Amino acid sequence: MNPFDLHGPAFLLFYIALSACVIGIVILLRRMFESGPVPRLTDPYQIAYLRGGSHQALRVAIIALVDRGLLKAEGELLTAEIGAVERVRRPIERKLLEGFAFPAAAFSVFSQPAPLEACRAFQTELTKQRLLPTRNQVFGRALCGLGAITCLWWVAYSKIDLALSRGRHNIGFLVFFALAVPIVVTLVLRSRRTVLGDRVLQDFETLFSRLRDRADEIPPGGATNELALLAAVFGLNALPAAAFLQAQALFPMAASRPQGLSTWGSSCGSACGHLSSCGSSGGSSCGSSCGGGCGGGCGGCGS
Repeated sequence: MNPFDLHGPAFLLFYIALSACVIGIVILLRRMFESGPVPRLTDPYQIAYLRGGSHQALRVAIIALVDRGLLKAEGELLTAEIGAVERVRRPIERKLLEGFAFPAAAFSVFSQPAPLEACRAFQTELTKQRLLPTRNQVFGRALCGLGAITCLWWVAYSKIDLALSRGRHNIGFLVFFALAVPIVVTLVLRSRRTVLGDRVLQDFETLFSRLRDRADEIPPGGATNELALLAAVFGLNALPAAAFLQAQALFPMAASRPQGLSTWGSSCGSACGHLSSCGSSGGSSCGSSCGGGCGGGCGGCGS
């Protein structure tokens, strides 16, 4: 039976079903082209960038530097301690400390060129690891989306043209569904991460769920890399109470603690082993214990 001969609600049901199938194919194609080997991520700043871009990476770096005593926080103002620049190695930390050589509001970091430039290295590395879309993947998304929209719009146009030629004008619902197609396709394809990137973040959230549960047990002072990992994987609102209040003073818009929770957890156990060996320098030993766990025992960090 020719589907264009269907009348009213019957054709609408056909069009909705066809749209679901076409969009489902787009999702499958995206999964096919954006999957791949699971990389190993050990740098909390890279994880933060994957989660929320340069602003998230800068916020996590600032919280870590404050925790280590290299940045002094007074309300929303930050000032680098004397000699702090010589005590760090990561470019993002050096640029942050240089940017706060004199007291300045924490949010001013988002308009400082040097720290933002330091974040470009994260984008380059994460794109190379296929966690952020490459140019070819962006082009592939656009091609799939355009193909889906063209197909569904052709079907809708053909039916509308046929209905009008037969003197029928009850085409409002079909026009509405046809106009909704680009919106749905855009929502499916607009993710800033690849499918592999989303999978990696989901696996990190599973891997470090117990770390979040015992957030209030994390020792202050940068003795471990746990605080930075916690903020990188779950965001600022997962920080222990004292660190959260500090983050809220520095970044009130980003740190919004859900109501009804008196503490932020209790115990992180052994999902990734004890992370006290993950020092504040960047977690090289965390790379072996956590990165390995991500790659293997946890299904591979790989929203």
